[in-house]
Amino acid sequence: MTPSKKKADLFRPDDDEGSFYTYTALTGAALDIAFHTSLNAFGSLDQTDYASFQPCFEKSQDRVVVEDIEIGGQVWRLRCIFDGHAGHAAVDYIQQAIVPTLHTRLAALDASSPPTDATIDTALSSALLAIDDAIGNEARALFPPDLDALSDAQIRAIADDHKDGGSGANHEKLLRAKSGSTALVALVDPPGERLWVASLGDCTAALCTRQERGGPWTVERLSANHNGIEPDEAARVRAEHPGEEGAMLNDPGARYYRCHQRYIVYSLLNSLGDFFCKFPPDFVRRVLVASDPNLKFSATKVDDFLARLLTPPYVSAQPEVRCVRIGSAGDATSSPPAEQLLVMFSDGLPECVLDDFSTAEPYFQVLPRILDRALRSTAEAGFNAEACLNAEGPRSNNEGANGQPTIPRPDAKRNLAAAIIRETLAGGEDWLPVMQAMKYGEVVPKLGKERKLDHVERDDRLSQLLTVEMRGKWMDDVTAVVHRIV
Repeated sequence: MTPSKKKADLFRPDDDEGSFYTYTALTGAALDIAFHTSLNAFGSLDQTDYASFQPCFEKSQDRVVVEDIEIGGQVWRLRCIFDGHAGHAAVDYIQQAIVPTLHTRLAALDASSPPTDATIDTALSSALLAIDDAIGNEARALFPPDLDALSDAQIRAIADDHKDGGSGANHEKLLRAKSGSTALVALVDPPGERLWVASLGDCTAALCTRQERGGPWTVERLSANHNGIEPDEAARVRAEHPGEEGAMLNDPGARYYRCHQRYIVYSLLNSLGDFFCKFPPDFVRRVLVASDPNLKFSATKVDDFLARLLTPPYVSAQPEVRCVRIGSAGDATSSPPAEQLLVMFSDGLPECVLDDFSTAEPYFQVLPRILDRALRSTAEAGFNAEACLNAEGPRSNNEGANGQPTIPRPDAKRNLAAAIIRETLAGGEDWLPVMQAMKYGEVVPKLGKERKLDHVERDDRLSQLLTVEMRGKWMDDVTAVVHRIV
């Protein structure tokens, strides 16, 4: 049966075409195919499932690292999400750099005694800071300390070496400095007793635990949210830049605070890269802005931005690191958990339901139900691998975690990270009332009491997100990583 075309009211106040868009209503195997071909990267390694989802034609800027690092015969489990922005240069560099940079620091630890919590805290922090320093130092080293020694034409000649058949090496280094990424880095020690989470930006890590099979989940947030909406973060920026009224600007229309340098681009206060917000004003103006700019704002806004760039840096690469005991080494006052998962996700996952640049706290209210549904779906059989591989239609032009093109595989439906993404998207209308109530301080309805979506409604919701005929990018990149601790 030929899939039918429908219209969906996708409210976009900035869209001149109105809110109604055509989409294709899919069901069954056709819907499975469409979902799995939109997974830019997915796979499993050592009790970890990962998946990255983006149905739009633009390449996802999310990156995943799932790596086991062996040092002295012992294995450290490294799990990372990097959510890039303003291009791919920085996030690609960070994805490639994190394993060797962290390996060097772990290998330097004293092998004669177990590392302390603080020792690993320092290793994680210094690794991320070193990557950020490398991005900035490589860009600065292209020019003399005194830019006044060069004319604007000389600066452009150095910066734009990708033109006229040049190598483009300088250009690539500047692209890294102009773009940026969040960082969510989780590390499990060889005995599997301690978990460290280092965070920069607005990706989220949660420890999900239940004491008995089929029992209720408890969700503990392990990451920080470095967004201007957080009062502590806004206060920190103001304290670091006293007397600068423009250090934080409130945009009521967007309903969240933006750090002043992010007035043009982003609201993050901690990230890797983003040297528009870290370099001295003269370097930003004469090099980053002037050299082959790929800036999506007007000259007026650029001038406004530069006028407020007084005492950089305004964005920090210093991560927040937390260490917790996991598995049987956890809470000594209770029995070991029957089930424990580390769930990591980019900000695009909760924003599929409630797109307001808020924290992930509202999503935690519905995550236990999503986990239960996802676990049930991965336990069920019924994925037609041959039909999926032979189906006609577009394949994702994005790349997998190791830089290779991906197509659906028979194990895709058993991937817990992919199942969490699918359950979040398909059940959006189930989750929205709970998340809205949590965000706005209202009485949170109990899950299970409200009307649940039937499978037709869930399929229709997922079809809208997968097949809507809309120009440009209609949803944020979505990535999830799930590591089974117990």
